[in-house]
Amino acid sequence: MVFIDAGASEAIRDVMDAGARGILTSDASVCEIQSAVSDVTAGHVFVSRSALIGLLEVLRRTRPAEPLLSRTDLPTLTTREREVVECLGQGRANRDIARELGVSEAAVKGHLSRIMVKWCVQDRLQVLVTALEAGVLHVGPRGGKVLQSERREAITAH
Repeated sequence: MVFIDAGASEAIRDVMDAGARGILTSDASVCEIQSAVSDVTAGHVFVSRSALIGLLEVLRRTRPAEPLLSRTDLPTLTTREREVVECLGQGRANRDIARELGVSEAAVKGHLSRIMVKWCVQDRLQVLVTALEAGVLHVGPRGGKVLQSERREAITAH
């Protein structure tokens, strides 16, 4: 587990490359620290909401003008899977995603697992990076929203 300064978004890549499985900002709450310890102990990756938002901003600023992947290179996601990716792009936890979508937390975990299998990635962070690199997810002024035109393309793309 690594704590970084709240404004040190650039350092997140370095700590990830060094193998950190839990990344929190120095302003993390006790509850967030407990969740991180629980997730990391269970073998998952934990990135706090504020660290995730900082990382997404760094990725947005540093990604190439052209997407690294084409949306058509990725297997198509279901409507619900795309909604889960949108919520991830907003930095939401599984519990919050479940509440927003009106499903169980187990259902959210199932959707995430299927997305990871489809996209050949290993964790939530890689889902986000893949979505950003393919231009499926955008962060910044619009938030972590998949554009309506991209939704239609993703539905028809195979």
